[in-house]
Amino acid sequence: MAKFSPLPFQKEAIDELKETFVRLWNNPDRQLPLVLKSPTGSGKTFTSASFINELNGLPNWDEDKAFIWITFSDDLTMQSKDKFQEYFRNALKNNLLTVNDINNGKLRKNDILFLNWQKLVSRAAENRILRRPENPDERKESGNYWEDFIDKTHEEGREIILIVDEVHKNRTTALAQEIVDYINPKIIYGISATPSNEDELNTRRYNSFIEVPRQRVVDEGLIKKKIVVTPN
Repeated sequence: MAKFSPLPFQKEAIDELKETFVRLWNNPDRQLPLVLKSPTGSGKTFTSASFINELNGLPNWDEDKAFIWITFSDDLTMQSKDKFQEYFRNALKNNLLTVNDINNGKLRKNDILFLNWQKLVSRAAENRILRRPENPDERKESGNYWEDFIDKTHEEGREIILIVDEVHKNRTTALAQEIVDYINPKIIYGISATPSNEDELNTRRYNSFIEVPRQRVVDEGLIKKKIVVTPN
């Protein structure tokens, strides 16, 4: 059984995310935007993990898909993976992967790869060790590069869902878009307390912006409305 149960406002967001996700899946477009705006302290990671976990048990929907969950530091990457494991324990239906699993060759159905975005988009070549050098003479003799990993996943006919934690950060550069285009995800799911205007605008065409009202979180006691300080 799962270790945690969602609060009412989280359950509403999870259900709305699932409904919107399936609707987007049936749209022929690609890189379809889905954004969750939820205040800091509201359990964004738990809500998102629950949404992804519940996609495994949807009635009449069992598509061949895998996930890439990107963050912006190695610490956050491991925290997200560890939280996912903690939330669901023996109820977990997804294999949780790290950068070391890229040598496995491909994403399999329902795999979730947790990855530090900087490993792919850093301007410093020494920090982009996952990327395949353009010069064949510079490539290693064994093992897989990021591009090989994505290529083999595509060859399986498996769709990729890109999950972007703190979506308002670092995703607007040309190099970042180059990586997104290479992944060519069916859906891009962004998570943030403060999504950018561009993130919100991109969802208008698809009616795919999910917002958790701050007052709902305050009412549940997860965040405080105000602090009264008494000097004496």
